[in-house]
Amino acid sequence: MPALPRFPDQRWQIARPQPEQTHQLSQLFQLHPLLAQVLLNRGIDTPEATKIFLDPELQLLPSPLDEFEDLPIALELLLRAIAERQFIAICGDYDADGMTSTALLLRALRFLGAIVDYAIPSRMQEGYGINHRIVEEFHDEGVGLILTVDNGIAAHDPIARARELGMAIIVTDHHDIPPTLPPANAILNPKLIRETSPYRGIAGVGVAYILAVCLAQSLQKTQDLTTPLIELFTLGTIADLAPLTGVNRRWVKRGLKLLPKSRIAGVQALIQVAGLSNETTLKPEAIGFRLGPRINAIGRISDPQIVIELLTTDEDGRALELAMKCEQVNQLRQRLCELIEQEAIAWCEETGFSPQQSRVLVIVQPDWHHGVIGIVASRLVERYGVPVFIGTYEEEAEIAGEVEESPEPPVRKIRGSARGIPEFDVFEALCFCGDVLQKFGGHKAAGGFTLAAENLDAFRARLEQFAHQSLQPDHLKPLVNVDVAAQFRDLTLDLYHQLDVLHPCGIENADPVFWTSNVHIVEQRTVGRDQAHLKLTLAQVEDPSISLRAVAWRWGSYYPLPNRLDVAYRLRLNEWNGVRSVELELVGVRPTANPANAEQPAVTQHSQPTERSASAPIAQLPIPQPQPAPSQFQSQIFQSVSQPPISRSQRHTFQAPISHTPIQPWPGSSMGLTVSPIAAMPSMPAIASFHQKSRRSADSSLTKTIADELAFEMASFFQSSQSSLHQIEFYYDKCKYTGGVYQNGTARELRIQNLEGQLLIIQPEQRRGFWGYEGKIAEAIDVSQPYYFNLVRSALMALELAEKNQLIQEQAEQLATKEQQIAQLMQRLNQLQQELDNEGTIQDRKQNADYYIDKDLNQNENTNQLVEAKSTEQSTQLETAVEQHAETEAEVTVDTLEAGIETNPADPLQAIFADLSATSLAPLPAPPTELPTDPKQRAKLKLGEVWTRLDSRSQKDLTAAYKKLAALQTESLAEDIADGENPVDYSDVGLRLCSVIEREVVQPFFKTLHQFLLEHGEPCEIGGVTLRARKKYTVGMLPPLLAAEWQTFQEDALTGRTLLTADNLYTSVTANSVEPTDRDTIQVFLSQWQHPLANWLQSSDAASAVAQIDRLLTIAADAENLLYEWQFELLETLILGNATQLGILHQIYSS
Repeated sequence: MPALPRFPDQRWQIARPQPEQTHQLSQLFQLHPLLAQVLLNRGIDTPEATKIFLDPELQLLPSPLDEFEDLPIALELLLRAIAERQFIAICGDYDADGMTSTALLLRALRFLGAIVDYAIPSRMQEGYGINHRIVEEFHDEGVGLILTVDNGIAAHDPIARARELGMAIIVTDHHDIPPTLPPANAILNPKLIRETSPYRGIAGVGVAYILAVCLAQSLQKTQDLTTPLIELFTLGTIADLAPLTGVNRRWVKRGLKLLPKSRIAGVQALIQVAGLSNETTLKPEAIGFRLGPRINAIGRISDPQIVIELLTTDEDGRALELAMKCEQVNQLRQRLCELIEQEAIAWCEETGFSPQQSRVLVIVQPDWHHGVIGIVASRLVERYGVPVFIGTYEEEAEIAGEVEESPEPPVRKIRGSARGIPEFDVFEALCFCGDVLQKFGGHKAAGGFTLAAENLDAFRARLEQFAHQSLQPDHLKPLVNVDVAAQFRDLTLDLYHQLDVLHPCGIENADPVFWTSNVHIVEQRTVGRDQAHLKLTLAQVEDPSISLRAVAWRWGSYYPLPNRLDVAYRLRLNEWNGVRSVELELVGVRPTANPANAEQPAVTQHSQPTERSASAPIAQLPIPQPQPAPSQFQSQIFQSVSQPPISRSQRHTFQAPISHTPIQPWPGSSMGLTVSPIAAMPSMPAIASFHQKSRRSADSSLTKTIADELAFEMASFFQSSQSSLHQIEFYYDKCKYTGGVYQNGTARELRIQNLEGQLLIIQPEQRRGFWGYEGKIAEAIDVSQPYYFNLVRSALMALELAEKNQLIQEQAEQLATKEQQIAQLMQRLNQLQQELDNEGTIQDRKQNADYYIDKDLNQNENTNQLVEAKSTEQSTQLETAVEQHAETEAEVTVDTLEAGIETNPADPLQAIFADLSATSLAPLPAPPTELPTDPKQRAKLKLGEVWTRLDSRSQKDLTAAYKKLAALQTESLAEDIADGENPVDYSDVGLRLCSVIEREVVQPFFKTLHQFLLEHGEPCEIGGVTLRARKKYTVGMLPPLLAAEWQTFQEDALTGRTLLTADNLYTSVTANSVEPTDRDTIQVFLSQWQHPLANWLQSSDAASAVAQIDRLLTIAADAENLLYEWQFELLETLILGNATQLGILHQIYSS
């Protein structure tokens, strides 16, 4: 018995129907009965509760001063700090809640006249929450009052240290309360107030919003302030997945109306890059899936300052620039998540992971980015239905953020994230493993942990033990919460619009999920990148007159679904060419209670089924109902008129009282197409009668649409197909067919034949088909009938697959030929190298050329063209080039090499030497005799004594850069030769090097300049750059302050994969926005600054070097661009130097 098609194995939890209460609620508030049942499922079962839910503004809110015990103390501390001009510092967090909270309080406090700045801990090096470093730095900078947002409730020791240093501190947080509260002056946390309070579910941004509004009310300055604050509250609340109940529902509903017309420049820029500019209203999913990820991505893998500045700037241009950075980082985040998810799935398949046996997935791999593994954990939970604990290896120095000089090897740590399922408490599981963990935290649904790598096996065993104690086998199926059963005829636009009263939907107020039983899948296909999603057309078996389109996200692996199922879904609106219709978003399926034919997929499977015995029944095409001749009754050709298929014994008496069109003989045969013997095929079940006469009128418009769609698909295939003839075998509905595309005169037609000799012929231009036997009279048929429609689509897909397989085979043969040619070319190069070595001592220039031969084979444009040749003509040119080189090789001598190697266009090897000699940059460095394999030792060898002068974080960045560089160089040659169209991307290595320049050059310069200006009573703005404590400055800010004119790279020159000459590489730039007096002030400052950096910054080349680094940094940071190897070498030479040129770091510290 054939295996059933796969589909999600889920648990359905259907809410209990309440017909009497549903009817009462529906009548009282004029609601659709389905909507009334959804409200009852949400616990809204009284008229009073329903009235407040439908209009949250009717709710009477208690004063926050009465709910939050420490709120009056916090307001008093802030009022005093503003009045006495104390320095206030905010300690935020790097997630969306923390960043929006920080931006909200920055905007409010600056508007109210406070002196305020902020700090956010490093996600990768320090982790969550205020820490001792931040406290000490705040104290050194003269901070009098600290405000924590979205953190601090568990930071007992750092807060105690702040109090010891004489600073006041206000903790605003929403996380769970620890056994001992920190010794803060005031603590604002909704977990400390009564459980029935409407403020109980607010996130960190909600606490910040209450504090800011109450402070503004105390100062009577609420005008023009509350609107931007509630917009930031809305962003943070939805992005943090806070429950949309209580006061959150009221304020978010208000904020969603304001966001499309937001006066915050950063919000408008974010809406623009997210493609939501044309939206007049926003729903929570627009924030949760469009705006929120762009904010969160920054906190996960980039600098949170980008988001803080984005949400606080008032400059439209700067806001758009920052929003574009968010977009780029989010694209990088998406790529990282996809890569890690694919590697995790591959690991599970390779190791034979069994969810039922383990009941928990513990996976740890090196070189995964810690900032995104939590997202991947959630996806793996969705895929496997078990709790997931995912981690990556880190050195202990990386976690601490320092690079220690120690003869002992660094201790390997594992740092990870966890995500659970409803029946599994993540925090309790971590507590159960506490003796093998070094650090952990979290709550029921998620958590984080750190452990020594040597404890991984014990950690996995302990988690599996806890999972077996906590979970039953049935718990390992994903849970689908279903609200109410619905019929397709009830799913109208009117119902969809009524559902708006439920919004905003989100956590604890989810979008309603409906379900319908015994649904027939009329059509299904995979769509999207990597065919990851399903698009379907559904109809109820009991009422097939109404069909609806549906989409199933990330269900491509379940294709094809069985023919009949129960489906659970949400409603969504589809707009196309001004037409609005309701579509379904599938969230669950299960076998229907009436599983007739449920095992038959609605479309063909492209995998080859197993063969069966020769006695199995053969497939028969359904015999069409006779129709009028097309020439006389063209208007009836598309009507769906069919009869049930008649048996073989009845077929002899079949008469067709219409004129017929004979089938033309198959090309190449006088009698018809000769079909090669085909193995026995699976049995074909009886073909159902999908359209009977009683349903003819209801489906006529749909039938014509289906016929048009099929004609379009056939025409598209015929136009794109490169082959003139295909002969393929395929299966549809468990039966075997042959088919092909053939030329009939001037037209091409699709022909399908079963084993009994029945033929189906379709020409897309005529939009109809003909049925019959070889050499017999044919009858016109309606191809829009479901059986014919799906059969033709299956044939088209099989033909397309066959064509692609043929193309892949041809490309594989071409690639094998090219690899053989490349091997011959490399052998010639080795012979030439041997001849050169035998000649004795060679000049340094020739040595360098020899050393870089292998490397330039991958970079040189001419050689790349040879390696990347795709067509037969290019392959022939490659063979010719190799043959010509073999003929002229004897003439290549040491004398010609030393003389400069005159270029022979026929010899690709000489072009390599010509390119080397034509390079206008600094001379090539001498090849190293032996490079250390350890990345840290390699960096130290590169810098020499300069290494000891660098900040420990810069040492860490350089070590990581050379570690990554070694991996890239190992795979570079093989990848470039195998696939010249996919060059290696050096962006990650380049970003590491640039971070060293930011830390060693840019930040010290601006920080010390700020102190200099303060000491001399000068305005803290110079050259258009505003200076303030703890601000992070960019590389591009520096050149205009150092020089009136400098040299940088031309943008066009950096777009290619190969190095250009110096004449075309550089361009001059003039600074127009800096006053000469500002530059004079900077020169005075540099002359008084006692630091090696000051001497270098006064040199004539400083501005150019920094500007060139900034241009390369822009490329490396752009997710849409690659940093090619030659561009990285430019960057490395600028920063670290080479054998003939000192880098910036040497120039600064060597003296």
